[in-house]
Amino acid sequence: MNTPKIGHRYNWIGQPERLIYMGTKHYPSDRRTWHQFSIVGEDPEVCWCEVLDFDLDRFEETKDDHAN
Repeated sequence: MNTPKIGHRYNWIGQPERLIYMGTKHYPSDRRTWHQFSIVGEDPEVCWCEVLDFDLDRFEETKDDHAN
């Protein structure tokens, strides 16, 4: 997957959870970039999962916008 877009919906390939991309985060003393996602239907300010760049290939843009 290319770089996700903030506010767009994504899901792990083949999984039912629908996620909203929140953006990236950097932690002190960690050079890696973490990509954060909230879950659709819950608090959009709360990170439900975060992954590294190499995990983004396991996501796809959600095609069914009716899944909440």
